[in-house]
Amino acid sequence: MQLFGKNKSTKQEKKGQAKKEGCGSLFRRSRKRADEPVTDEQAAPAELVPRLQLEALSLGGEPTQEHLEEEEPASDGGSDCSSVVGAAEAEALCMAALRQVAERAEQLTAAARAAMAHRSNCLALATFGERVVAVLEAKGPLLLAAAADDCLPRVASLLGGASALAASCSAPGWVLTAASNEACTVEGMNLVHAQLSTALKEHGLDSAPGLRLPGADYLDGSRSLLRRLRVLGSGSLHGGLTVLAGSEDEQCRLGEALGVEPEEVARDAAHILAAGLVQEEAAPASLQADALATPGLHAVFAAYACFGAHGAGERGAAPELDSFRCAKLVREAGLLSRDLTLRELDVMFVRAKERGARRLTFAGFVQLLSLVAGKRDAPVAEVVSSVLELEARGPERRATTPEAVRFHDDRTTYTGVHKRGGMKICDDRMELRTMVDRDAAEKSERRASLVRTFSTSTTAAASAATPPLTRLSTGLTPRSTGGLTPRGGGLTPRLAFHPPASTGAATPRLSSVRGAARSSVALRATPPASHAPTPSPAPMTGAEEDTPATTASVKLLFETFGAWGRSGALDAGLDSKQFVKLMRDANLLGRGLNITRVDLIFAGVVGKGARRMGLTEFYTSLPRLAEARRCSRAELVESLCACEGPTSHSATTPQTGLALAERSNFTGIAARGGPSTLDARVTLEGMVQRT
Repeated sequence: MQLFGKNKSTKQEKKGQAKKEGCGSLFRRSRKRADEPVTDEQAAPAELVPRLQLEALSLGGEPTQEHLEEEEPASDGGSDCSSVVGAAEAEALCMAALRQVAERAEQLTAAARAAMAHRSNCLALATFGERVVAVLEAKGPLLLAAAADDCLPRVASLLGGASALAASCSAPGWVLTAASNEACTVEGMNLVHAQLSTALKEHGLDSAPGLRLPGADYLDGSRSLLRRLRVLGSGSLHGGLTVLAGSEDEQCRLGEALGVEPEEVARDAAHILAAGLVQEEAAPASLQADALATPGLHAVFAAYACFGAHGAGERGAAPELDSFRCAKLVREAGLLSRDLTLRELDVMFVRAKERGARRLTFAGFVQLLSLVAGKRDAPVAEVVSSVLELEARGPERRATTPEAVRFHDDRTTYTGVHKRGGMKICDDRMELRTMVDRDAAEKSERRASLVRTFSTSTTAAASAATPPLTRLSTGLTPRSTGGLTPRGGGLTPRLAFHPPASTGAATPRLSSVRGAARSSVALRATPPASHAPTPSPAPMTGAEEDTPATTASVKLLFETFGAWGRSGALDAGLDSKQFVKLMRDANLLGRGLNITRVDLIFAGVVGKGARRMGLTEFYTSLPRLAEARRCSRAELVESLCACEGPTSHSATTPQTGLALAERSNFTGIAARGGPSTLDARVTLEGMVQRT
């Protein structure tokens, strides 16, 4: 207890003395409460001397010998003295390491202020170093003592590396450092920043009250500067530096962008050219000439220009490369990267092609390769060699392969109608032509009867006394084999002549027979035979040159095609579709006469707003048709008279022997005599007996 009282009185005396010297705050931290029991170990101030030493250093002073003597322990043991000396040495080493970190941070700040290239990044790194020192000082010596052996020396070493990076940005040739970034200056700054943050975080020294270490934000501006220099030198870095050394405007613009004086830019550009740090590249014109002389590059360009284009080799024109195939070529050549994206490639494509064009010629393709080389910061020869590697394998073709589907591919698993040979999409389809039997002999007989009737009608029309003409069908049977059965309930179409019933007006009628129902339409009224003969067509252009037989044939052909494909009472004449069909069936299309020209002639001869052509307009169109076909009118009329009538191009041929033809396979209502399409129908009249 005597030792406790002695120590207490000693501490009070030291407290008063520290207040006089301005260090009262240092001793207040070691003050204990008066009511706390104090043991002999606590009374021995073994760690007080090093603490005083560190806090005095932080205040800018050195611990005095008087302080050290006053803090000597009261006991006479030699072990207590050795522990005090060891703790003092550890604290001294910690403060020395902290002083070294502060010196390296000051060196980094000085190098950053003198930097020319990447100036903003260097200043940001210097600010980070100053913040590291501030955080370490705020932590205090007690927390720094544990990190003095490992963390603080590593932090000092990393700050020294950062100072070297900042110093390289002010060395001669710094314009190249800012433009090319070959020394990976920005990447080095990011690496140093990350390593410093990791080292401090492992020991809990990355933050302090009111202080926090900033994140890494170092931008690389070398790409824009390199692109500007290449633009000044027309693709050559050496030429760009030459222009920069002699142009004050470019020096001012670059100096303003980098935050340096224009004189420094001019001095460094001249030093780079004088020292030969950049080799002079070949002119773009010579590079283009060498590429034009490379046959392999021609082959690759042609292969990708014609890839996927139907009939590209038949046009005879030089191949041209569009934007889509150009992107495919560059992608398969392995030239796309983070430096060269598809969007940037599209911009280069627009710059390389001619104004107003949508495709690249070979000369524009060579210019595009030079732009790609400049964007990738690589020699043009390297880009050309990457493209030439595509000559051996050509454009890649990617296609999808369908997966196997068991229930679709394996027909043994089919059920229902498919198992019994029903509708399929892989075999012969079940269509109307396979279910209906149409006798070929019957069709041949109908066609022969039609030809005979047509010839008889043509001969009879040549006589002077022509009786009224009446047609008993909707038109002629199509001449193509396998034609559809004409409307008329199986009745053979024919042309018949009927003498006039009386001396009154005889009116030719066009009759359409459909079963037992008949409908007739009066074509035109003719005067009585006793007053005047059968009138001939009105005077027309070139009509007087035709013989009566030719005129009658042309008129009959006009009426036949005018009635083709029509049902019911319609106006006489040809519409545009029937007029085109007449030209096609008469084999008049070709030799300058196409469908578009036929439509234009039709629109020119018919009246305004009219949709059908009369016989007069038809005769008027013949000279125009002959002129378009580059032949005489007589040859055109001869071709028309040789036409046998309308043809049908949508023919189907029925087949027999399928499931629908065998009634033994029928099920359901069809097996019990239900509705059928092959024999008499089951109707209400046959099912109900009405007597």
